[in-house]
Amino acid sequence: MKRLSHPTESPNRTAHLAQARRPIISTDTNWTRTFRRSTSSSSPQEPTRPAPASNKPDSAMADGDAALRALGYKFENDRLVKLDGSPSEFEVKPGDRLYNQTHYEAIGAATTELIVNRLQSEFGLRKETVPIDTAAGEPTSFILMSPDALSSSEPLLLLLPGIAIQVGQWARKIVINESLRRGSMMEYVGRATAAGYNVIIFNSNMNHVENRSIRGSESPEAHVAYVWDTFVKPAAASDIAIVAHSYGGECTARLLESRESEVRDRVRGIAFTDSVHVPRRRGALLQSLAVNWVRSDAPLGKNLGRDGAGVQLFSAGTTSHDQTTVVAADEVFKFLGSRLD
Repeated sequence: MKRLSHPTESPNRTAHLAQARRPIISTDTNWTRTFRRSTSSSSPQEPTRPAPASNKPDSAMADGDAALRALGYKFENDRLVKLDGSPSEFEVKPGDRLYNQTHYEAIGAATTELIVNRLQSEFGLRKETVPIDTAAGEPTSFILMSPDALSSSEPLLLLLPGIAIQVGQWARKIVINESLRRGSMMEYVGRATAAGYNVIIFNSNMNHVENRSIRGSESPEAHVAYVWDTFVKPAAASDIAIVAHSYGGECTARLLESRESEVRDRVRGIAFTDSVHVPRRRGALLQSLAVNWVRSDAPLGKNLGRDGAGVQLFSAGTTSHDQTTVVAADEVFKFLGSRLD
């Protein structure tokens, strides 16, 4: 079966940073791809535009998978399969790469909808519109947070994805090909909740809707700064930690530079996973707070010295960029516990 492309991040960090400066259009609420070719009656059902996730989980959608089921798929035992339980198959029209890729993108969009709904229904997270003072007709995004994230004095954990990754996910490739919970942020949210932390999930790659910029989220960096100023800064928690994957690490490093005194007072630890942050002129704060689990063929947790920014490096126990956050989860939560307890 031919390999279809994922919106994954390039292992080449220079190219990755260059890519990150380009606008990202989310498929969550701007899903415009459709099949352009006719199909026979025996062909899989053409995908339709999934309805945007509502502010509350849709009870009519049960597990939030109506859009996915409409495409002929479901999650069973955490794995994506066809409705009859047989293995998922993405080359539905042999030799027609455009059709197959478009079908795969439709599955990805429906899966994002499912994840957002389950983060609300299973973990009690709620959606908050961004920006908070929208005018009629203005394009908007959203973030996800624990109900008491702003009012509770318990530790607050911020979760930042890499570039081109949809909300609530670490890697779509893992979600679709391996495990819904591990590839999404569900495992991290569950572990954080069990540890007594509240969480905020950033939506840093949703920057435009129908080519219109979202105010305050014009770029991943702008989104992180806006969410910090609007939600995190006024939150009651005095102890904050951050988990940031790939380019989420650069967004975090920029936040430290622009909000240095605020970060110094409240952020206790930063767990990077294969972060692509660059050296800073004033990196002492980053060095004191951050640890980076990077892709490596060394055993998980092996000390790999420090990077050019002075950040401590440990092996993530995998050579796959996409897998670093997943494989290093135990080490990450040990680190968070040491900084927040």
